[in-house]
Amino acid sequence: DKSINIRENNVLGIIEITNPTIEQIYQQLRTSICTLFFYKITNGTYRRMVCTLKDHEPVPNRYNKPGIMVVWDMEANNWRSFYPQRIFKLIRNEQTRAQ
Repeated sequence: DKSINIRENNVLGIIEITNPTIEQIYQQLRTSICTLFFYKITNGTYRRMVCTLKDHEPVPNRYNKPGIMVVWDMEANNWRSFYPQRIFKLIRNEQTRAQ
C-alpha cells in the first residue's frame, strides 16, 4: 500500500510527491524540471536524477520498451531511462531546478 504525500509551496512553486504514480510522473515531467529519486534495479542503491520532458524532441525509438520511462537528463545532457515504479520521490521546482 503506497501512500502519496503532496506538499506545495506556492511561493517557491515546489511540489513534492512520495511514491508517485506513472501519471503523476509524466504530468510533472511534461511541464517542468524535476528531481527524481529511485532505486536502481541492478543493485538496489538509490539514484538522484534531474530531468524533464519539457521542450525536448520526442524520445528516441530505441528506448521504447514496455515498463520503461525515458526522460532528458539535465545533468548528463542526454536521454536516460528508468522503471517508473522504482521512483520513491519526485520533487518539482521549476525556479530552482530542484535541489
